[in-house]
Amino acid sequence: MRSVESISHSASFDRKAVFENALHRRILDMSMAPGSAVDELALSKEFGLSRSPVREVLRQLAGEGYIEMAANRAPRVAPLPSSAFKGFARSCGLIYVATAHLAAANASAADVTRLRNTLQQLEGASQADNHQACAPLESALQLRIGLISENPFLTPSLKRLLIDHARIQQLIYRWQTRAAATADMGELTRCYARLIDAIASHDVSHATHTCNRLIQLIHQRVDAYLSATTAVREAFN
Repeated sequence: MRSVESISHSASFDRKAVFENALHRRILDMSMAPGSAVDELALSKEFGLSRSPVREVLRQLAGEGYIEMAANRAPRVAPLPSSAFKGFARSCGLIYVATAHLAAANASAADVTRLRNTLQQLEGASQADNHQACAPLESALQLRIGLISENPFLTPSLKRLLIDHARIQQLIYRWQTRAAATADMGELTRCYARLIDAIASHDVSHATHTCNRLIQLIHQRVDAYLSATTAVREAFN
């Protein structure tokens, strides 16, 4: 996603679209922390918008699962309780395998080119040890795979799942040592490369097998993080 700073300050650009993209990015990279209040007035001033379009975007993001809104309370970024980690781990196994299976059956040459372009960005971030960029790029790659599946029932669930995918991966990378984070990102990236090769060759069986390996890696990361952070909490209770 483009940063606000990269957008030309001409009168022609769509401030509302810039605002929406910025909020997506800030929530996924956790510049806006889970559960934190969303300051409508400050955002209105920052992006040069009236309160009405700001609220329109916030309502849209609430419908997508990025934000929670309730009567008589300021909007807040969707929280990320410990229970969300296990729910994510269970759900990703179902949804990612289904979308990979369908993508391998449906992918066009243009679809594969777009996947490889996103993978190249992910590989670049991984090689640069830019783990903050890796998590949203990984989610972007999963979304591209999901869109190739062309399944209207899976896509909404996938989009909601990927919000927590990016944020959970961010938290794990921040918790890990730099060496461990780099090793994990390298292995995940290689697994995505194999998955894209399987999709490109329309090998449904290999795509499913590779996706299962990817999910195993994600589960291992989530389990290690939960075990370590639970032990820390218990030590202070």
